[in-house]
Amino acid sequence: MNWVNLSFLLEQVERLVMAFTEMSNESDALKKRYELILTSIGEGVYGLDKNGLTTFVNPAAERMTGWLEEDLIGKIVHEFHHHSHEDGRHYPVHTCPVYQTVKDGVQREVDNEVFWRKDGSQFPVEYIATAIEHEGEIVGAVIVFKDISERKRSERELKSALRQVEELKEQLQAENRYLMDEIQSQHNYAKMIGQGPALDQIHTQI
Repeated sequence: MNWVNLSFLLEQVERLVMAFTEMSNESDALKKRYELILTSIGEGVYGLDKNGLTTFVNPAAERMTGWLEEDLIGKIVHEFHHHSHEDGRHYPVHTCPVYQTVKDGVQREVDNEVFWRKDGSQFPVEYIATAIEHEGEIVGAVIVFKDISERKRSERELKSALRQVEELKEQLQAENRYLMDEIQSQHNYAKMIGQGPALDQIHTQI
């Protein structure tokens, strides 16, 4: 799924999460319907409140990360699966694009980070974080993410193939230069004319 499609999906999810978050107990049936839609989405979805605390986790997010809704509700999800960079360096929550979006309302798109699973493994992730606003005030944010392991693997294979092509190109160029030198050498040798023991000896040495 490209960014255009993911952005469109995010808009739909944002409306659903906002409606889901704001509904009162008097509209349980409608709230249940929105919840059903959110839980059926194939991408991972997190809802956050204005303090950055988790308010919603869909099943796809649970499957991808191993972190259950009960593990995350009311907590800062960054500390569970976004706490470190790919190389293991600490990832402070205040520098996280998701929590910057909660503060300033600016939508952010990221495709060069990893999420950490509950079992300690990691996977490359693509996500969009967008603020949820109500009457001009930021009341939370929604994050839609997907595992891009397959895409990253394909990119690595393509880079490897391109390197091999470049190496073969350099090898062929070197061989071509060698053959041209050989042809030139033979051409120069063919220009040697004459007879006699001295010239025969030179031919033999050559």
